[in-house]
Formats: sequence, C-alpha cells, structure tokens
Amino acid sequence: MMHSLGRRISTESLLSGESDFIIEHEPDRFYLLSQWGQNFNNYKTDDRVQETIQTFNKEESIDKSNWSALWRLWNAGHSWFIVCIIGVSIGASAYMLSVVTSFFSDIRRGHCLSRWFFNEKFCCMYSEESGTTCTTWVQWSDSFVFNYLVYAFLALIFIIISAIVVKDLSPLAAGSGISEIKAIINGFSRDDFVSFRVLLVKCVCLPLTIASGLSVGKEGPSVHLATAMGHVIASIFKRLKLHSVNFRDIYVSSAAAGVAVAFGSPIGGVLFGIEEMASGYTSRMIWYTFSCCLFAVATLHLLDPFRTGQLVLFEVRYSGSWHFFELFYFSILGIFGGFYGEVVMRLFFTVQKLRKVYVDKWPVIDASVVVIVTALISYFNTWLKLDMTLGMELLFQDCKSVTTPELNDLCNPNNEGKNSLLLLTSTLLRMIFVSFSYGVKVPAGIFVPSMAVGATFGRMVGLFADILYRKFPDLFLFSACHGSGSCITPGTYALLGAAASLSGMMHLTMTVVVIMFELTGALNFILPTVLVVAIANAVGALLGRNGIADRSIKLNGIPFQESENIYSETEDILFPVTTIMSKTVIAIPSEGITWRWLFRTMKKHPFSGYPVVNNLKRFELIGYIKSTSIKLAFEEAKGNTTFTFDQEICFRLSAVMNYSNGQTLLSHSLGLDLSSYMDLQPISVLHNQLLSNVSTIFQALCPKVIHVEKDGILVGLITRKDLLLTKHYLKTFNRSPSAASRMENVPLHTMENSEHDQGIELQLLRS
Repeated sequence: MMHSLGRRISTESLLSGESDFIIEHEPDRFYLLSQWGQNFNNYKTDDRVQETIQTFNKEESIDKSNWSALWRLWNAGHSWFIVCIIGVSIGASAYMLSVVTSFFSDIRRGHCLSRWFFNEKFCCMYSEESGTTCTTWVQWSDSFVFNYLVYAFLALIFIIISAIVVKDLSPLAAGSGISEIKAIINGFSRDDFVSFRVLLVKCVCLPLTIASGLSVGKEGPSVHLATAMGHVIASIFKRLKLHSVNFRDIYVSSAAAGVAVAFGSPIGGVLFGIEEMASGYTSRMIWYTFSCCLFAVATLHLLDPFRTGQLVLFEVRYSGSWHFFELFYFSILGIFGGFYGEVVMRLFFTVQKLRKVYVDKWPVIDASVVVIVTALISYFNTWLKLDMTLGMELLFQDCKSVTTPELNDLCNPNNEGKNSLLLLTSTLLRMIFVSFSYGVKVPAGIFVPSMAVGATFGRMVGLFADILYRKFPDLFLFSACHGSGSCITPGTYALLGAAASLSGMMHLTMTVVVIMFELTGALNFILPTVLVVAIANAVGALLGRNGIADRSIKLNGIPFQESENIYSETEDILFPVTTIMSKTVIAIPSEGITWRWLFRTMKKHPFSGYPVVNNLKRFELIGYIKSTSIKLAFEEAKGNTTFTFDQEICFRLSAVMNYSNGQTLLSHSLGLDLSSYMDLQPISVLHNQLLSNVSTIFQALCPKVIHVEKDGILVGLITRKDLLLTKHYLKTFNRSPSAASRMENVPLHTMENSEHDQGIELQLLRS
C-alpha cells in the first residue's frame, strides 16, 4: 500500500500496519483520528477485488479438472455442512441462555420450595399441586424491606460479576456488537472481535446482565454471540479462507440466526440479515442464511426451553380481529414509536459522550451505580420489576386468559386509574433507564427494552380506548362493535406499540413486520403492523436519518462504507482525488533488490502491500504485491539449494508473459522473478478524477487501494479508509471547491496544478 517517508507519516502506518490517509500537519492528523477514526486502527481492510480474482482462478482450475463435477459437489456440501453445524450450535446456545437467564431473573424475587434450581414457571409447572394457585414459589421473606434489599443486592452482585469479567477478560464483549459486526461484513475485518474468548465471556456475562434488571436485552448481543460462534466453527474447517466472500456469508448467516432464535422467527432472521447486516446480497448468501436460521430455530424448538412449545416467552396468539376506527389509535402508536427512537437515541449519545469523559475509566462503578438506581426504583412498579420478556408476555395477553396475579390486577376494571399511572410511569422511566443502561460496559442490547417501552405505552392506549368504548358504547365511532362487550383487545395495542418502538429505534421495516407476524401467527394483524411500522419509520426519518446501529458506527469511529455514494453531495462532487490522496509514496523497484533488503524494508515499514514501479527515472506502475505474497514466495524460494539472502530478485512482466513450464519462480539474469505473485492489473484512476467517481469505484468493487496516475506515472494512492475519514473532515470544515477563497486553507493537500505535479516527491526504496 502507500508508504510515506520524511516528515509525512501515514496514519495507518502508525496504527495498524496499513498505510492510508496522510495529511500535512501533525495536529490535524491527530485531531482527525480523535474525532472520527478512534477505532480505525483496530480494523484491517479486505480486498474484495483480489478475492474475486482468486475465486475465479480457483473455479477455472476446477473446471479444467477431470473431477470438476465431483469437486464442486464436495465444495458445496462442505459449505452447507458448516452452515448447518453453526445453526444447530446457535440454537443450543440460545436454549442454555434462555434457561439460565430465566432462573437468575426470577431468583431475585423469590425461590422454589420443591426444587431450588427451578425458575418460577418451572416451579409452578412441576409442583404436585393441581390447583391454579402456585404455592411452591415463595418470596424470600414476609418482610417487604428484606425482599426489597435482596432484590437490589442480587442485582448488584450480578452486574459486578459481569462488569469485572468483561473488564478483565474481554472488553470487546461489552455492548451489543451489531455495529462492529456490520463493519466486519462490510469489508473491515477484526478477528479479535469474534474470537473464542469474546464468545465465552459473552455467554457467561449476558445472563447475569439481563438478570440484574438493567434495561437491556439479549437480542442484540445474541447477534454478536452467534457471529462469534460462526467464526469459531468455520475457522476449524481450513477449506474456508478467512475474510473471504464465503466467510462473510457465514457472518451474515450467523447474525441472522442470532435474531431468529431470539424472537423464534426464522424468516424474520433472514430479513434482518439482508435489511440490517449485509451491504449487498446474493442468492447463495440468502440460502445460507435461511438454512442457518432454520436449523437454529428447529434446534431451539426441539429443546423447548419453556416446556410450553413457545420459543420466546412473549409469543402470543390472537383469535379476534380489529376494527377500522382503531387505525386512529394505531397511528398514535406509530407516532410514539418514531419519537421514542429519536428521543432515546439523542439522550443515549449525550450520556455516552459524558460517560467517555468522566466515568470511562471506572466501568464497574458505572455499571453498579446504574443498576442499583434501576433496582431501587423498579421494585415499586410491577412492569419495571418483572423481567422484560415476562412483562411483555403478560401485556400482550388478552384479559380472557387471566393466569397470574399481575394480569388479574391489570384486567381489573376497578384499577384502571392505578394501572394507567403504572403503565405511564413505566414507559417514561424505562426510556430513561434505557438511555443510561445501554452504554454500560457489559453485554447489552436494545431490542427488547425498546419493545418493552412500546408495550407499556401501547397497553395504556388500549386501556384508554377500552374505557372510552365502555363509557360511550353507542358513539357512532364504535358502530362496528354492534354493542359487543369485548370490542377492543388492549393486548394487541401492546404488541403494536412494541413493533412501533422497535422500528423507531432500529429503523427496520419488513423485519419487524415479519417478526411480529411470526410471534402472533395472526394474518389479520398484518395491516395494523405495517401501518405502525411505516408511521414510526416516517417520523424517525423526519427527525433523524439512521437507526441506532448506524449512528453508533459514527459515534465509535468504526469504519463503514455506506451503500450509497458518500461523495454525491453538491459541495463535494467537484473535489479531485488529489485532494485526499497520499502523494509521498514508498514503492518497490522492479529489479536490483535482494531478499535481505526486501525483508529489512518490510520490517522497517510493516505495511500490508507495496506498489511496484518500473525504474528510478520513470515511476511507471507495473503492479502491486502484498506482504503475504512476498512471504509466500520466500518460503518457496528458500527450499531451493541455491538460495541466499543476498540473492537478487526482480519483478519482470516478460517472465510472466513467457511463463509456461508450470514453475512458480523463474530465474534469469536479473534474479529470481516474483512477478507471478504480483497483481499485474492494480486498479488506478487519473489524477483529475473526481472523488464522487472514486467513491463509486470503492462502493462497487470494494478494492483495498486505488492508485492515482498521471501520464502513466504513479503520483499517489487512496484507500477506503481515506475516503471515510476525509469525508468527515471536508464536511465539518466546509472545504467546498466552489469557495475559491478557502481552497488555499485546505490542510489535507493543495489542489492539483502543473507546478505542484513537477515537485511531487516520489522516493524509491533501494538498497
């Protein structure tokens, strides 16, 4: 890649071994990284162009083989086998997480007299008594104060253990992980984020975090956990090349399966993978994703974690229907969902900025304070005290099927005022809790908390609509009810409110609709679900452009290339590529070098690749070679008896053109030829090419580097990270080319002119 000498130092060369963005002044460089590229150094850019070429060459060699059909069948079967194994593993892990989380969540409120290791549902299910009232599950004491203290104390213990394990063993296990997984799938690899250590810590700490009562969910971390599991399992099979296109298909499939088992929704998981995670999709990726989700959900269904046939606690079935006058109430839910998403996101990002300044060094104390405040307040509100999934299960239910004291109290007409107040305070307080809890340094998701907020608000609106109907049954608005005693089902309002809030937070559309359909199994509620999701997204689009995952990418400085052209705005479209390209380059000459010099240079400048130029007088670009390719050539060359470190090597095109004897390395008067390891057709553009066009090339082809040439001479390089970093820089400082008076102040690179071209310092590394 690009390498700088003298006073110009590449950002990436300082950070991660990749040489990308170069600017003139050190203060500007550090400011740029601190503002937008905090985590750029942790990610390596994949080269999808080279991957595609290598895949094509491999398939071409297979076609020439006499066993091509059998070989293709073996490759296809091998990949499908890996996908199925990953799906089964994700389903089994989801089962364990559901059982353990349910036990730890319930034990804060009481214990089972017959079997101490049972949660409340299992305790009552397997009790010897046949009555409707469960007597085997009891609170810790008859004292309200003691139960209150136990509830808060266990919450504190759970979160302290979780925070310490994450802090000491794997800080990368904190948070949701969706933003980072999106970046990895987008072509910026980070193996330590999906390592076995992260997987293990996430599995241990996620149930403890959920059980502590923090307003966070397990669905987001399930995506990270599932992707890490897919990475670990796929890495065992050496036939899948790491960071290849097939490997990214595995990532998408695993992430989708994580959502599928979290909601018991295989089709919803597939849509999540396509709509949220993948930058693009192919038929193969869709089939992999569908198969992985299917095997994961089937495994979870076979294990039956709740012994009820349900895959998630808040799965529900509705036998009734809805009336057209209810569309007004449904619209209110959609509007609330859009406002909820924007308000909570803005409050969350404000809290995160303050957290980074004041409490980032004390993650355990931060988590402890948040959870103890949450526990002490939540105990006095039924819908905050209960586990969120259990609470949604009750809120979604119809009053005809009263099975618990909480639901009996909610359906009691004499408690309408009290219930409305509890639901309203639960909605407002949980919005605040979510804003503070989601950024704590423990595994934390935001799917279920958002749904819980929408469920309480929706149930409150449904309760109000039901009260209005019972007060004025003869009102023309309710003529469709024909005086029926049960015209409105408040539980459906809770379900639609949950869909609206989830959509408003994540800015998802079809995924939410399908998930809600698979949760309810009611085709007649498709239209109301589509309505509330559409309104929530429309309101969210008016207030803010992206969902929380995309905004977190920008907040945390994660490299991510969006699907649309990032240099398509009017103020950016006239920028030439020379504005942000690196103009001081280190290149490798095509001849006159030795192994000793080459490895000394690679040690001094540990870059991921090097441009190869023709000679000292004319820097004609003839190719590009990766560091890994040089090391591979070295391993093959040192097996030769004539090998020495002072052996001359070269890169000659003529050797490649005449190559026909099956040997990888050729020797002639100029030395050992490494041309067969070199990319002979590196992507290049002219020096006067516009940034918008270069951005389109990166978007369509996803190369790692683009070379900039003038009259056949190499004058600079630009990478994907350059494009992302400088977009923020130019936008913030309003470096518009239309403002001629400000051109001279651009600190990146001066605009292109013939006098400057002649003075470009291209220094060639030589022995």
